[in-house]
Amino acid sequence: MAEKVVSIPGFTQAKNLPKLRKRLVVAASAGEKEGKTTLALSAPGPIAFFNLDIGLEGVLDQWVDKKQIVVAEFDYKDATNVAEWITVWETMKRAWMAALKNPDVRTLVMDTETEMWELIRLARFGKLTQVMPHNYGPVNTEYNDLIRKIYDTDKNLILLRKLKDEYINDKKTGNMEIAGFKNVPYLVQVDVVLWKKRENRHPSLMGIRGGGGTFGMTVRECRQNREVEGLDLEEPNSDFATLAMEVFPETKEKDWE
Repeated sequence: MAEKVVSIPGFTQAKNLPKLRKRLVVAASAGEKEGKTTLALSAPGPIAFFNLDIGLEGVLDQWVDKKQIVVAEFDYKDATNVAEWITVWETMKRAWMAALKNPDVRTLVMDTETEMWELIRLARFGKLTQVMPHNYGPVNTEYNDLIRKIYDTDKNLILLRKLKDEYINDKKTGNMEIAGFKNVPYLVQVDVVLWKKRENRHPSLMGIRGGGGTFGMTVRECRQNREVEGLDLEEPNSDFATLAMEVFPETKEKDWE
């Protein structure tokens, strides 16, 4: 006997929902010069790149002949008043929506989400500190909604995030923590930390960023495939396509070109 088909006004059978192209919404955190931008630019193009940081110089060169990258720059750190910060924030939001609506764009990159979170607070509060928790409600909602709009599309999104020194009672703990909107891990599909493993360094260079070493990433959380949580990927397998194929094992590299 055939199973009775459930029919409820306003509902659609899951198997009849439109099938979106496989994509990833990723949060990628790292210290300075530990591969954030390189990971982002290895994603499928065309790429709409939102630059709020200063880390693009010299990095784009190796990619511009391989894929189309369009860059929008938002310099808010020279602004001195709320009106200017509001102008930059609203301009960035319009660019965000334009990229989401453009059918040719396959990947959006925010460099960095740390600065994006800083910008909205300057635009809405005029400062970054001494803001009462109850005032954050509307700002959190606006920020959440902006990021969640990616799920109305079939585009990839990479939110690059910075690490900062962790303090307890005004003293460094020696650990690092992520700087940015605290709810980002709940908004993305995959949360990774990038790193650079430094081996056999001269003692005079210990503790100094940069220099030789192996780049890689660790998957902290993955909504689509829990089996990859805790996975380490080292170069040359620390690019976007390899991460995507780990999350979606049925896909191939050409799906992420």
